[in-house]
Amino acid sequence: MSGASARAWTVIVPLFGPEPEQRPAWQSPALVSAIALDTIEAVASAASVGRIVLVTDAAAHRRLGTLSEHAAAVSQVLLTTPLARSGAIELARRHIHRTWGSCSVAVMPAAVPFLRPAELDAALAEAARYPRAVLAAADERGPALLTAREHSLLPNGEPDSYRGHLALGFTELTRAGSRSLQRDVGTLDRLAAAVAAEAAELADEPGGVAPAPRTRAVLRTLASAGVAPMSGWRALG
Repeated sequence: MSGASARAWTVIVPLFGPEPEQRPAWQSPALVSAIALDTIEAVASAASVGRIVLVTDAAAHRRLGTLSEHAAAVSQVLLTTPLARSGAIELARRHIHRTWGSCSVAVMPAAVPFLRPAELDAALAEAARYPRAVLAAADERGPALLTAREHSLLPNGEPDSYRGHLALGFTELTRAGSRSLQRDVGTLDRLAAAVAAEAAELADEPGGVAPAPRTRAVLRTLASAGVAPMSGWRALG
């Protein structure tokens, strides 16, 4: 990522989760890492993103590996004990202010591996018109994207709900054209829905490049091993 003026946004990506022994059987450490790495790569490929700040704990960071292939993408890795989402955002926001001063900041989960960078660019371009903005996740519960322009901070103790942000004065971003950005795969149902939606979209785009190569590879491995429910899925690419 270059220092071009077009790359105006610093994106905070919190990444926490239970230890492997506490995860459901389908949510293997390899799959969690693949999803996070595909997300980071897609965010880094957006033309409007200048920096990525990953906030994570030591265990999750170890599972990601060295991040060497993403050294140019992740400007800073902040290691901390597991935090609530609001705590991770606050930690990153303070670090950003100390290190780079006032800048436009966005927050998104590390669980949108099917993200198309152009959709993130479009959402950030719209968000630049407002002091603070929010895009709903596909299930309309949590936010898929939070943004704050220069000199405008996300509120302390921000709620986890999308509607909670609207109540705090965040402007709702347009959902049209943001399908991949809204596909958080943090639960099995959402992952299954995302895989099905991606299969349908790729069928409509013959010759198109399938996103999320690491996630797809791990899902294929799990399906081949007969891990339920992946063994019954089709069109993993």
